[in-house]
Amino acid sequence: QFPTTNSNVWHFHPIAFIQHMKLMFPDSDTIESDIVFPFKNIPYNHPDGFKKATYKSYDYTLLTPSNAATFGYPRPKYENRLHAARDLYYDVGEPIYAMADGKVQSVSKYYRQTYQITIEHNYEIVSGYKMVARYGEVRNTLVKAGDFVKKGQKIAEVGLLVPHVIQPAGEKRGMLHLEIYTGEKKTKIGPGWVEMNKMIHSKLDNRSDWSFKRREDLIDPLKLLNETYINYRKTLEKNFTIEDAKAALKKVNDEYGKEMAIIIEKMYRVETGHFKSLQYKKTGTGGMESHGVSPYHGWSKDFFDKYPEYGILGTFSIEEGKGVGTNKAGNKQDKKNKKRFVVMPSVEAGMFYKAYYIKKYDMDYARWYSTNEEGKKLYRESLKGVIAKIANEF
Repeated sequence: QFPTTNSNVWHFHPIAFIQHMKLMFPDSDTIESDIVFPFKNIPYNHPDGFKKATYKSYDYTLLTPSNAATFGYPRPKYENRLHAARDLYYDVGEPIYAMADGKVQSVSKYYRQTYQITIEHNYEIVSGYKMVARYGEVRNTLVKAGDFVKKGQKIAEVGLLVPHVIQPAGEKRGMLHLEIYTGEKKTKIGPGWVEMNKMIHSKLDNRSDWSFKRREDLIDPLKLLNETYINYRKTLEKNFTIEDAKAALKKVNDEYGKEMAIIIEKMYRVETGHFKSLQYKKTGTGGMESHGVSPYHGWSKDFFDKYPEYGILGTFSIEEGKGVGTNKAGNKQDKKNKKRFVVMPSVEAGMFYKAYYIKKYDMDYARWYSTNEEGKKLYRESLKGVIAKIANEF
C-alpha cells in the first residue's frame, strides 16, 4: 500500500510484490541455516510480543508500508524519500549479532549520535552475489572496516537517537535500522537520488517521483527477517515435564541439601500449577520475567558467569497468571499486555538460579516473591500447605 502524493488514498500492488519475491528467491521457500536473526530476543514491535499495545502501530512485519518501521514508508519531509529498511525496536543496549559470516566494509557515524556497520556477508540472495547488510542506529561498535566476522558474533548494541524520537508516545527506546542489498552493485550504498525505474528489485510504479536514495540493488529485508526469526524461535521450543523437575531437584538436593530442595519444589508447585502450566513447559521456570537486555535480561550476571551452561536462551511471551494471594503483593498482574519470561536451557538451570538467590539472601525464600513483609507473609502462607512429594523421598 502506498499513499498517492496528493491524497491519503492507498493503492495496493500485490503482483509487484510477488514478482519481487520470485526474483530474490526463485528456487526456495525457506532461508538456509547459514544466516541468522540479528537478535536473541523478540523485537518490541513484533506480534509475538508487543511491549505494549501501542507498539502495534509500529509493527515492522506488515507486508505493506503502513508505519514508520516498514519498508517503503514515505518520508516527505526528507525530500520525497522512502524508508529503505525495516526497523526493529528494542531497549537501548540490546546486543546485535552478525547475520552471517562476512567482511566489514565500513563503520561510521550515522544519524543522531548513532553509528552504522556495513558488512558484505557470505550469503547469496541472488546467485553469484554476496548480500550486503547495513546495521544502522547502533552504538558500542565492536568491529572495524576490514574485520572478518562470524555468524552470530556480537557486533554492536542498539543505540539511542539524540534528541530521541518518541514513538510510540512516551517511549524512550532504540532500534536497529536494517537495510539489505543483493550485492549486484558495487557503488556507494547511499548515492543520493536514484530514479525509481533504475531500482532492480524495489520498483514502485506509482512512486516515480520518489526515491529510496539508496543503491539499485536494495531489497525489502522482510522475508529474510521473517525466516531467520522463525528459525531462531524454533531453537527456543521446549516441552519440560515433571520428569525434568525430578532430575533437577535431585541435583539441587545433592548440591544444596534437602531443605533447599523442599523449598524450591514447593515454590515451583505453587508457581507452575504442580508443573503443568504452559509457562513451565515453555520456559523451565515458574516465571522469571525479562526486565532488561539480553543475555541476562536483568537477572544476576554473577550467576551466569559461575554457571555458563545455564545461560538464558531467549524469551517467551505469554499472558501472566494471577499469581499468589490474588496479587495483593508482588508484581501486579498485567491484563492488557503479554509479558516476557526468560527461557532456560533446562529446569535444572531455573531451579539452580532459585537456589543461588535463596542462599544469597540467607534462606529468605519469600523474598523471591516480594521485598515487603506483607508480601513475604502471603508467600510463606501459600507454601505451608504444599507437599514436596519429590524432595521428601530423597
